Amino acid sequence: MRMNLIGLEGVDYTKSDGQRVVGIKAHVTHGFAKSKQNVKGLATDNIWISSSSELFEKAKSFPCPAEINVEYEIDGRFSRLSDINIIKS
Repeated sequence: MRMNLIGLEGVDYTKSDGQRVVGIKAHVTHGFAKSKQNVKGLATDNIWISSSSELFEKAKSFPCPAEINVEYEIDGRFSRLSDINIIKS
């Protein structure tokens, strides 16, 4: 899915149970689904990329703004980010 990367937000905090959370929140815009009615403009979204993901270092180096391609694997119940690449910066 083609998206516009408009920002990268570094996240690093400790949850109330003591577990540390480190990653990147990618802020993106994209077109609405064709099935949507009565909409204008672009939809906004966030993509979470954990520091334990193999995509973390790659995404951390992306320039902003940029046009990206985001790929998900869907197993019937859940979707998982499988790849993210720059199309144009």
